[in-house]
Amino acid sequence: MVSGTTDGVISLNLQAAPNNLEATRLALKTILFIGQVLSLLVIQLQCNLMTNGLLFFFNN
Repeated sequence: MVSGTTDGVISLNLQAAPNNLEATRLALKTILFIGQVLSLLVIQLQCNLMTNGLLFFFNN
């Protein structure tokens, strides 16, 4: 699902502003930022599960 969304964002940007380098940079920075936020959320979830002793069940 994320891959399709990413492809759509890049495609839309290149169709709407094919020669606008700044718009392309902004689109890529946005995608990278969203990826970083998702990674941090996963790490936070893993920490919460470990703290509550639930991560063991998900890893097996």
